[in-house]
Amino acid sequence: MTPRTRYKKSEVSREHVLQAAIDTLASKGYARTSVGDIAERAGMSKGSVHYHFESKDDLLTHVLHHCLERIGAPVRAAWEQRASSPTERIGGAISALRQTRDDMGPEMRVIIDLMSQAVHDEQLRGPIAAAMQREREELLEALRESLGELGMVPLVAPELILRLLMAMLDGFVLHRLFDPPTPEESDALDAALTHIARGLFAATTGEFATPIPLSSDAPRLRV
Repeated sequence: MTPRTRYKKSEVSREHVLQAAIDTLASKGYARTSVGDIAERAGMSKGSVHYHFESKDDLLTHVLHHCLERIGAPVRAAWEQRASSPTERIGGAISALRQTRDDMGPEMRVIIDLMSQAVHDEQLRGPIAAAMQREREELLEALRESLGELGMVPLVAPELILRLLMAMLDGFVLHRLFDPPTPEESDALDAALTHIARGLFAATTGEFATPIPLSSDAPRLRV
């Protein structure tokens, strides 16, 4: 077996462990999941899991990155639809953001569970904060690259726009678990969120109406 072949097999095995960890955490929750549970799900020994990841915390850091990457991929794809108008791209990205949360797939379940556990577990907060910040920075880079092309000027710092939208959508996830919207409300959410997001930008083109600008004495934040 060549070194390249061994490397590929190792990467496949590592991905297999990550997927087993996500599936186990999604079904059992962080508090009831051990490395042994993940190993059993993966059909491996605990030693094989530790071969790829030094500890449960190391595995958890990679799980978070994996989950956020998967959840963010549809959003980035929607935003990168170059033929779309500004309103369509904003609406598409928001729709993708909401859909990944509405679906409550294993990745979203893992993130929500870990966030709730981190309220009382300071060791969890660091990895979660780092993973969320990395994901937000990747989305921020895509947003900044597109503003000029779309003829849009943010009325507040782009970082705040992403924080606001992501916080709203994450809040919807929690409410949906206990107080889900009616079908009529759910259908209207995308339009409402798109309207809110559009209000955070001024247009340099006539594609959509320019919202009320900031007052003249308010500080203007540079992009």
